[in-house]
Amino acid sequence: MVELGLLKEMKADATLPGGEKLSVDGFQVVDEDKLRELRGDELRKMNQNGMLALIFAHLFSLGQIRDIFARQVQQGRGPIPGPQAKPEPAPAEA
Repeated sequence: MVELGLLKEMKADATLPGGEKLSVDGFQVVDEDKLRELRGDELRKMNQNGMLALIFAHLFSLGQIRDIFARQVQQGRGPIPGPQAKPEPAPAEA
């Protein structure tokens, strides 16, 4: 997957019900856009060696984590999603 450029760095931020901030970084996930761009022969190899099924399980799992957190927040028991990081403004030129 590394050779195909399918991985991207991720960071997850959340605010716990007590106001405590939680941040997890330094992990990688499959880049769905790059997965969609793969050629047929690359996908066939990944299917034959079992990697494609694992990638789809990984992507499904990421979606489930979001749903679980959302349900916990609705029930007042889980992390509250933190604000999305905003890009730093470019420095003004003099």
